[in-house]
Amino acid sequence: MLVDYLKNRHGWHTWIAKPGVVPPDGRPDITLSGTVVAFGVEAVPGFGRTKLTVTSQIQVKALHAGDQESVALKLDNTEIQWGFWFERGNLEALVNTTVRKNMEQFMSHVTVDGRSLRMAPH
Repeated sequence: MLVDYLKNRHGWHTWIAKPGVVPPDGRPDITLSGTVVAFGVEAVPGFGRTKLTVTSQIQVKALHAGDQESVALKLDNTEIQWGFWFERGNLEALVNTTVRKNMEQFMSHVTVDGRSLRMAPH
């Protein structure tokens, strides 16, 4: 999902690395890696309504190949939605919204500097 997000929203040339496969354009400028620290989905029924909650905690690291500098961020997000009925499609949409907001949070903290990522000035 991150690859598609960076490609479609920011115009980056992206691809998913696979062991033993050389990138299409040679060595990548930036390698992104990450860890899902926590990811929770909960549907709690109530009288006449259901509370859907998606919580995520993700660590993302961007390594610049040229100078080996890196940017690391911990992204936390919780999304809540109320509905009359529990519908799987609503929960799937909330999960997608949570992941998209994590990526937007990541991109708001970094800036593209030439062919590398740097922490954005705040």
